[in-house]
Amino acid sequence: MKKRIQKVLLGQKGRNKSQVLNQLKSIFRDGYITLSIPEAKKVVRATDRMIARLKGKSLLTALRYLQTKTGNLALSKVIYAFAQTVAAKRTSGYTKAVHAGFRKGDHTPIVRVELIDFVKKAPQSTKKVVKKETKNA
Repeated sequence: MKKRIQKVLLGQKGRNKSQVLNQLKSIFRDGYITLSIPEAKKVVRATDRMIARLKGKSLLTALRYLQTKTGNLALSKVIYAFAQTVAAKRTSGYTKAVHAGFRKGDHTPIVRVELIDFVKKAPQSTKKVVKKETKNA
């Protein structure tokens, strides 16, 4: 009875959907993600669909769509900028999967999924540089 109630409340479909969205957030934040092969296939499909859907959209429409998916305005702007630069060059194939070895423990093949032409911006430091003046005696 308890398992049936949990399955009804959470739902397998909703859990998988949120897991893929979290993986999408991390791939657009870092430019890559390391997963098992079945999970990587889901992420590649979702990434390509998201970028293809943004192709030719206005900024306002795209940001509204991305904010419903990611819930983060800064990340939405990064995804939109990436989609516009890459969509101009390519018609499809925005990701590539590279075999990265095997996971310890269960020996599952691991794949590194990377965004093609993704340039990660260096974090801006907020520290002020204070120059020390030397006294010439």
